[in-house]
Amino acid sequence: MATLSGYKKKKKKLSTATDAISASSTISKLRKVTTEEEALDEIQTEEFYNTLRSYYTHRDGESEITSRGFNKFSEMSHADLLEYFYNDRSWRNNNTGAMTKDLANAFTDSDDRNAQLAYISSTYHALPSFWNDPNRSLVHGYMTMGEQW
Repeated sequence: MATLSGYKKKKKKLSTATDAISASSTISKLRKVTTEEEALDEIQTEEFYNTLRSYYTHRDGESEITSRGFNKFSEMSHADLLEYFYNDRSWRNNNTGAMTKDLANAFTDSDDRNAQLAYISSTYHALPSFWNDPNRSLVHGYMTMGEQW
């Protein structure tokens, strides 16, 4: 487990004009995926990564401590963002407290942020199950399920 002495997570700041611009500029481009193949293609697009970066920075602050240590969303590689996405969605879809937090965020966030969350969630739900997903292994699927309990 990674620890940082003297690390204090910055409080989530209210949306600023630039946050609103970055959120609204991607909203018009977001599309709903309906098949597993579309979802697998979509998670490889630059727009998907930019949406993840924008939404997670808004929701979690500029940085997060993950299983790989201290990470800034603005500096995360596509692979790190994708791993964070899989872990986040697995956790938030299988944990009642996390579901409640998502619901609270949905009531307090702007329409643009809710559209980003809908895009991220619907893409996740369209992905194949972890045993059929080329981005995850059977072991990884069981490990993330185990982390949730």
